[in-house]
Amino acid sequence: MQTPAEKYIIETLKSYLCEHYKKDSELPIILNIGAGRNVVIENQLVNSGCTFVCDRADIDNFQISNDYMGNCHLCSVESMHPIKSREYNAAFSNYLLEHVRDLNKVASEIYRILKNRGIYVTSVPNPTAPEFILAKTDTAMVSQNS
Repeated sequence: MQTPAEKYIIETLKSYLCEHYKKDSELPIILNIGAGRNVVIENQLVNSGCTFVCDRADIDNFQISNDYMGNCHLCSVESMHPIKSREYNAAFSNYLLEHVRDLNKVASEIYRILKNRGIYVTSVPNPTAPEFILAKTDTAMVSQNS
């Protein structure tokens, strides 16, 4: 099941890519930050007709093999030193920022790696969403029964 957050990221990136990059122009390079093994967002972009190269950055080395895949950078979002400055047309992350300690460093790094007029799209969990309330309830019940 696709989350509303994923749908928002996909629609925002799709709109940006379609508006700024035509099929006959140079392929935009995007970065999936905190990518893990998940390729749902990239696959949805491809299925909607977007063309791009997608690099990935994560603290774990998850090599993914797809036609649109580029480089895989092994790094933290707080210190993306392997990535050149002004490299990406767009970057995105899904449920990542709630795991970092220094949001100022993260913001600085994301700003550094984006080209002029590049965009960053992100989502963070909504702690009042039913799935998070249910997860907290399940955890509390398990703790009580232990």
